[in-house]
Amino acid sequence: MILATHADSDHIGGLITVLQDASIAVHRVLYNGYAGSTATWSDFVTAVTHKGLTLEAAQFPETLHLGALTVWVMNPASGLGSPETNDASVVLKVIYGSKAFLFTGDISSTIEATVIARNTPLASDVLKVAHHGSAYSSSPDFLASVQPKEAVISVGANSYGHPSLDTIARLQASGARVWRTDWNGNIIVNSDGIIFTISDIPIYDVYVPFLFKANQ
Repeated sequence: MILATHADSDHIGGLITVLQDASIAVHRVLYNGYAGSTATWSDFVTAVTHKGLTLEAAQFPETLHLGALTVWVMNPASGLGSPETNDASVVLKVIYGSKAFLFTGDISSTIEATVIARNTPLASDVLKVAHHGSAYSSSPDFLASVQPKEAVISVGANSYGHPSLDTIARLQASGARVWRTDWNGNIIVNSDGIIFTISDIPIYDVYVPFLFKANQ
């Protein structure tokens, strides 16, 4: 199964290559239910069609049961009129055994507050940090609700200042260990539903640079 959290090119562009690779089996493609308007979106939809699949909307308050996984869809709501693209991101809480993983797309602190207000339990072991570590996401209230042990920031070279040092400080203050793909490369979380590990990444490659930069 593939999940396209929203229509922005940096979230769907790489999925086109996945869909075009005949060696990768894909049986379902989920999206937020709100189509994009770019050429990249059109190419993505074409790739889905050529795979013999159709896009399936994942919207609050749907619950998916995928083998041993229970997946709560926490955002977006249905029936929104021209929603802001980032804030219409699919937010998923994936539960496997006693472990939980929260995926946040590019939502802002405004939508974080909306998700909190829905009173769905947010506590998760691993948090995929919203919007590449933007200063306008990962609010203190949201982090207090999630209580992540590990926080993963998906980010590369960019002109937006992601990840924000303020966001990193908030994540560390929440007690989370912070990982980021621009420094650590691919970040792979393994779990059997009882324990989880983040493999092949030395801890001190993360902590020392963060603490040094935060003090500058």
